[in-house]
Amino acid sequence: MTPEGPLVCAHCGQVVEGSEVDFRFKLPDSLFAIPKEERGQRVHDGGDMVGAPGIGVFVRVLLPVTLTEGYLIRYGTWLQLTSEADFDRARELWHAPAYPSLGVVGFSVQR
Repeated sequence: MTPEGPLVCAHCGQVVEGSEVDFRFKLPDSLFAIPKEERGQRVHDGGDMVGAPGIGVFVRVLLPVTLTEGYLIRYGTWLQLTSEADFDRARELWHAPAYPSLGVVGFSVQR
């Protein structure tokens, strides 16, 4: 604790403990736009891999941003994949030993 008090997240109001903050967007904007009562039927949610017919498939990517005084904030944003083949490969390798070799093609969709 510093004389000014603890470091507090301006977004959620929680006290930041340690020097790393993880902030993850729950869904890509295009899936979040689906009315909440319809999401359960339309969105196929696999945690770090999500999709919806007619909209697309997405994987979570982590964007680390190094701040001053040793702080790091890591954003979990979404990458929309350009092919179902990349999505299938990501799903196959996500928790496999070969995960470090995973490469996919996509584009960022978070504003």
